Amino acid sequence: FDPETGDTHFFDETSIDILNAIDDPCDMETLLARLCEIYDATPDDIRADVEEFLTDCVAKKVIEIV
Repeated sequence: FDPETGDTHFFDETSIDILNAIDDPCDMETLLARLCEIYDATPDDIRADVEEFLTDCVAKKVIEIV
């Protein structure tokens, strides 16, 4: 819940894994490597989905890219 906007955001298990993986700030390659440790995938397999999720989160001001 974002008290400033009143928006509520719901995340599935995969989304939570991505958010947990960026709990410690990192670049995209490090993030993909962290997620590949969790899932049986290659960075190329998951890159587009992760980028889409992050873009959506930034647009909704759930996360901030620094």
